[in-house]
Amino acid sequence: MARLNLAIISLVFLGAVLGSRGQYEYDDDNVVAISENSTLYGLSEDFYRHACPQVYSIVRAGVEAAIKIQQRNAASLLRLFFHDCFVQGCDASLLLDDAPFFIGEKTAAANNQSARGFEFIDVIKASVEEACPLTVSCADILAIVARDAVVLSGGPNWEVALGRRDGLTASRAASDHFIPDPTYDLPQLLSSFQAMGLSAEDLVSLVGAHTMGFSRCTSFEQRIYNQSGTHHPDVNIEPGFLKQLHDRCPPHGDPNTLQPLDRESPASFDNDYYKNLVSQSAVLHSDGTLYSEAIAGFAGIRELVEKFAEDEQAFFASFARSIVRMGNLRPLIGDKGEIGHCDLLNCLLPRSPSSRNLVYYIHGIRVPANSSQRPFPNGYGEVFSNKITESYEYDSRQIGVYQGSYPTVRDGSVVSLRGTVSLATSDGVRARFNVRGPYDFSQLTSIMPISGTLGGRSFLGIQNATVLFAYGRNGVVKGQAKICVEV
Repeated sequence: MARLNLAIISLVFLGAVLGSRGQYEYDDDNVVAISENSTLYGLSEDFYRHACPQVYSIVRAGVEAAIKIQQRNAASLLRLFFHDCFVQGCDASLLLDDAPFFIGEKTAAANNQSARGFEFIDVIKASVEEACPLTVSCADILAIVARDAVVLSGGPNWEVALGRRDGLTASRAASDHFIPDPTYDLPQLLSSFQAMGLSAEDLVSLVGAHTMGFSRCTSFEQRIYNQSGTHHPDVNIEPGFLKQLHDRCPPHGDPNTLQPLDRESPASFDNDYYKNLVSQSAVLHSDGTLYSEAIAGFAGIRELVEKFAEDEQAFFASFARSIVRMGNLRPLIGDKGEIGHCDLLNCLLPRSPSSRNLVYYIHGIRVPANSSQRPFPNGYGEVFSNKITESYEYDSRQIGVYQGSYPTVRDGSVVSLRGTVSLATSDGVRARFNVRGPYDFSQLTSIMPISGTLGGRSFLGIQNATVLFAYGRNGVVKGQAKICVEV
């Protein structure tokens, strides 16, 4: 079924590309002027001007294809950008699949049954890779996709600053902690956005994305039947709309039934969502609280809702500014991160038609968690030395991963792994390699290539290797460190 869906997406995408050549030039007169200076974060609108100028038309055709398949995909693709940026910054970590001993963010409670549309990103990424191999990050694709989903649904246009790189880690726990929940009250929403460096106006503007899309009954059934444990519905729901919600989501009904978040025009990006808030016709508690709840020091929130309900262009301008500001959250730039494959870290990605001859291995190196620091004349501190001898069994037809909780070396430190790595099968040792660092751990993960071929049941062993960590004068050793060994 998944392959069939991808085939359908690809065919529609191809038709969109063929039918849109020269069609997707933006009208500069309709681009919202943004005062936010993304260059301060290392991003720029012309980042791919020479390396991949066609990225915009490819992405836009892909978004158009997704919307042709199902209109609600516009809201889903926009939501991906929001859910990604609120966890570790805009680094595409949301796109990473779970793998053996690697836990991604897709299965977090905040994303499961909510974040969707990943298959469209995969198709778009594949098309971009065909045109510009190893050039455009998945994080930048998400940023462009979000803009195009809005524009193609009748919303504002804005210049997208690019230059992000893809993250090497993911956090399911952080997803559940930082992504706002539909049951949040206004203080919780404000706290969540302020933790990201976003303002109250950013909050009111960005939740306007709920002018598109749907919610499952499970996300608001408590609000319409048992608000705050009272066994009564939220008093801030207009009675006629409450009856509609009861009819749509009866007690003991299908919890996955969908309800439009915007009762007037769920397929269009407009200001009807704010009109719904003013008329007490919000679906989610977190939406209704923007207008029904007043907090000292934030009296302007209610006024902003009323302003956006009356003036669509004011909403459009504010939304464009806020989503650019959100897109600037902690981007990985320069040599940090990687130009990834979106659903897998590069070091876990098979690089041949068959993965039979490849094993991708993440090895945690154990070192003391604490030590005295003795500054060196060159400004570096203590050097840790640790002997390791370990062996792991793999089926070389699969991706082998080993990961644990290990120290991280910070402050531009380096690590050397010196010793012998053996590749073996049940017939005996196939090959041995001498390995020697150093590797820069400023990104927490270092890729160490080793040449070799494995077959059948295979083993990777590290015999009596010495691991040396050198860290900066003010460095500390804590957290997690990984070496990604590609065999």
